[in-house]
Amino acid sequence: MKNLFLKLQPFLLTGSLIYGGLSGQNFTFITAVLIWFTLTFFILALTKKIIRYPPGFYLYMLFLIFFALNLFWTKNFWSTFWYLLIFSAGFFFWVIAYNLKKEFKHFDKLILMIGIIFGVLATYNYVTNPLLMDSFSLHKMSTKDHHHIADLWAVIFPVIIINLSTNTRKKIIWLLLLLSGFYLMYISESRTSIVSLLVGLFYLFYNSAELKKYKSVFYSFIFLGLFLFLFFARSKPTLPNRGYYLQGISGIIHHPLGIGVGNFGEFSSDPDNHIFGYSDYSSVGMNIFIEIFAGMGVFGIIFLVWFIKIFKSVFKKSNNTDVIYKIVFLVLTTNFMFDFTYLIPTMLWLWFISLGLSQSDA
Repeated sequence: MKNLFLKLQPFLLTGSLIYGGLSGQNFTFITAVLIWFTLTFFILALTKKIIRYPPGFYLYMLFLIFFALNLFWTKNFWSTFWYLLIFSAGFFFWVIAYNLKKEFKHFDKLILMIGIIFGVLATYNYVTNPLLMDSFSLHKMSTKDHHHIADLWAVIFPVIIINLSTNTRKKIIWLLLLLSGFYLMYISESRTSIVSLLVGLFYLFYNSAELKKYKSVFYSFIFLGLFLFLFFARSKPTLPNRGYYLQGISGIIHHPLGIGVGNFGEFSSDPDNHIFGYSDYSSVGMNIFIEIFAGMGVFGIIFLVWFIKIFKSVFKKSNNTDVIYKIVFLVLTTNFMFDFTYLIPTMLWLWFISLGLSQSDA
């Protein structure tokens, strides 16, 4: 029974990551994921003498405790409860990845497969029904001029580039995937995906002796990225679209204990928070820290301190064998600074998995 459960783990992991990017708040799904994690820890306890705790483990536990207490004063119980569950699941993904690093040796292929699946679905929906929208989906339009598929593919581009430079076989396949990625970037019109991708590419080229031989290709990517950013910005001003940050900061000042994670719209709709006349509405904070502080108030400092600690732990050592894990973590971290993809389970959980793999020495 134990061996069967362990063999099912890759399928359960993949299924969770795919389902988590489809859409909506499905409490049955997240409950099943958490039950699976409970069983996984039980099996780990039977098969391993010691379960190792990653750097920042206890701080994050403290954060989850205050997150749970947040349910007592939230403006919307079920919204906050949902986000508590997906952040709790992220905690389990993190610890499991940290302890079972060898089982994630094909992590690059996993994210590539997920990217291809959602890329095909996104292309199909874009061609057949471009008005199909869901802000928390990876395969439907988020708004009429924004799609999250490019945010996912910002993680996949470095995988493709690494294989193009090191894999002498099947280059045509990697080139086709590269072109597919450019197409998905184009239909997405996501400037955040471009910024996060460029940050990841800078880190990749800086840490890869093999890729330093292709400086002209690197500069071409930078130029193309900047061109696409400016091209998409022609109809979507950059700074005014981030007025939500001001609303969040003002709201935190007025509500030092927060209003419950997932309720940023309460801040955005309050005229007292319309600094400099910015009154456009947003239901999300567009930044993971503003989202947490808006929901938990001063208790959000626990999450900030935890993040600083784990960020240092990831990049304090230079290990080229872990470069793909660190790039995924860095790209998603950058993405979470400028978009609300941290509220999409698949994106959040990939972030936690890459964190655990980056920290682990196993």
